[in-house]
Amino acid sequence: MEILSQNITLGERLVSSFTDFESRLNGAKASAIHAVRKEALEIFNQKGFPTTKDEEWKYTNLQPVLKNEWLLDETDVSNITQKDIEPFLIKGSEYNLLLFVNGKFVPSLSNIKDEGITVCSLSEAIHEHSPVVEKHFTKYLSPSFNAFSALNTAFAFEGAFVHIPKNKSVQYPIEILSISGYESDNAFRQLRHLVVAEEGAECTIIENNRSFANYAAFTNVVSEVVVAPNAKVYYHKLQLENDSSSQVNTTQIYQAKDSHCDTSTITLGGKLIRNDLNFKLDDKNCESHLYGLYLPAGHEHFDNHTFVDHAKPNCFSNEFYKGIVMDNATAVFNGKIIVREDAQKTNAFQSNKNVLLSPDAKVDTKPQLEIFADDVKCSHGATVGQLDEEALFYLQSRGIGKEQAHALLVYAFAQDVLQNITLPGYKEYLEDLIRAKLNR
Repeated sequence: MEILSQNITLGERLVSSFTDFESRLNGAKASAIHAVRKEALEIFNQKGFPTTKDEEWKYTNLQPVLKNEWLLDETDVSNITQKDIEPFLIKGSEYNLLLFVNGKFVPSLSNIKDEGITVCSLSEAIHEHSPVVEKHFTKYLSPSFNAFSALNTAFAFEGAFVHIPKNKSVQYPIEILSISGYESDNAFRQLRHLVVAEEGAECTIIENNRSFANYAAFTNVVSEVVVAPNAKVYYHKLQLENDSSSQVNTTQIYQAKDSHCDTSTITLGGKLIRNDLNFKLDDKNCESHLYGLYLPAGHEHFDNHTFVDHAKPNCFSNEFYKGIVMDNATAVFNGKIIVREDAQKTNAFQSNKNVLLSPDAKVDTKPQLEIFADDVKCSHGATVGQLDEEALFYLQSRGIGKEQAHALLVYAFAQDVLQNITLPGYKEYLEDLIRAKLNR
């Protein structure tokens, strides 16, 4: 187990560990993917980790996380049991399950119910399904996007691979459950997911990021999601790390002609969480929906950056994010929409609303809209405020206690986002987690 000490920076230790990583790849070092890995390592070496001097990281200071003495963890997870993961499983419905513990695939507790699809670990896909992997890997998210995408690409090996063939509709949602902190503390890990929905295919993905209590972890996750012509993908992300764990999560979604993609990002726990969600609408008649809800409390810091790139005409996007910020917590929202010159007849809408439940809570919100076409309908806006005192008074005047009235208004605020999540079982699961966070 190698210590990533602050005496030699985290970045320097990771770069020096690349040779050891290569030695475990055996014959895979000759693959086209490994050539991309080496290029990505050079990009990371040049960039280094971002600081608050970088505009995209102006409000998120990584230094308290980076200075920790992170370990490159080799913990054996083969002893993990069904009982260990039971608290993290979504109840009330059936799912295809891919389980990752401490960044490692656990096939014994994974379960794929649907037939006719390929759902496996990325490491297996690199060997068994290399043509599909090589066709799509890094084709939509460049390693140069930021330091974390470069670093993830350089060490890309473990994660989920989902391939839905042409015109296939997947019956059960596919849950990618990643749990950190199993019998291991202060570990740095990376996961790389690749989801490909071929023409006319339809699937639902749940990326469920969790952690065992009391063990710190730092996880870097990158996902590339390909939505081919006339395909539909529903991509849900849940983040509920413990108070000592942090995560940087980057998702790139690429949409082709007549495709549809809905996303939800629900962030409920973690010391520092940074999300980059990027959409590229690259042909006519694409439709995209981005829903988000974040509830930082204590000293948590949650940062959501979104980017919707309208590259072609006759496309529609709708973005709706809400934040409930408590105690001394901070939240950041930076949403950017760009409508390119060729993207006539674009409809693009963005809204970010925040409520502060404490005088010490803080939100930095920055909606952005760049339009280079002239025949469009676009809007964006952001609000930051407190609970409506008149509404509180009204509820109390009807015999509802102050604390209960307060809880009702907060929960109603969150429901504006949750009502857009229609997946049976999953919505109820989220509601229970949100109630627990608000009650805490």
